[in-house]
This record gives sequence, C-alpha cells and structure tokens, in this order.
Amino acid sequence: MATAAPSIPPTQKGVLVSKLGGPEVLEYRTDLPVPTPKEGEVLIKNNLSGVNYIDTYFRTGLYTAPKPEILGREAVGTIVAVGPGANPKNFTVGERVAWMNTGGYAEYTAVPAEANVARVPAGVSDEDAIA
Repeated sequence: MATAAPSIPPTQKGVLVSKLGGPEVLEYRTDLPVPTPKEGEVLIKNNLSGVNYIDTYFRTGLYTAPKPEILGREAVGTIVAVGPGANPKNFTVGERVAWMNTGGYAEYTAVPAEANVARVPAGVSDEDAIA
C-alpha cells in the first residue's frame, strides 16, 4: 500500500452472499479478509451503508454479479489506505468520503477512487451523505 493508517486488521465482519436466493442466503461472517487497495483504489473504513433495493436484485440473480459477493452498493466512511499509483483526486488517509461500488455491508471496502469516491463536506452528517 502506498499510504495506510497504522491499525488495519487482517479480517473483518460483513454480510456475504455465496449463492442466489432469498434472505436466507445472507451470511453474517466475522472472518472476511480486509482487502488491500489496488492501483487507483482507496481502502475505506465504512461508518454507514445505505440499504438499497438493488441488493435484492443481485442476491436473487435478477442482476448478475460474481459470487461470493459482499452486498451494499453505497456507503460513507473514512479513508484508511491509498493504493499505489495514480491518485488524481489526491485522496489522503483520514478523509471522510461517500462512495458507490459494492461491498458496503462490510467494515472495510476497497473502491476505485477516481470515478466512485467523493469527499463529504464538513458539517454534512453520515446519514445525509449516504441519503
């Protein structure tokens, strides 16, 4: 990692979907690996994740995505690591951001920084940022 906060754990909690189905296929896990940000990605410690009906489409197979998958298409949190290489928005560890991608139902998510991440202005709550 190019830049990282000092205390990123190796594993995390999250909600995983390994197969298609109803709510019964949602798996709460405490042993999911924390991703390492790749080129152009930032690692975000999620504070709050949006609950989006679109996740039911991915869970049931109406929309396709590789499984296993951590659901959650948007969240707000704090950057804890910046991946190597280009960082056109000059994100830094400690910034509060909102993002859209996948993996919000986990404690940490690696997200492509350029297109999928936006800074949250001071004075805007997490709840308002994710709305």
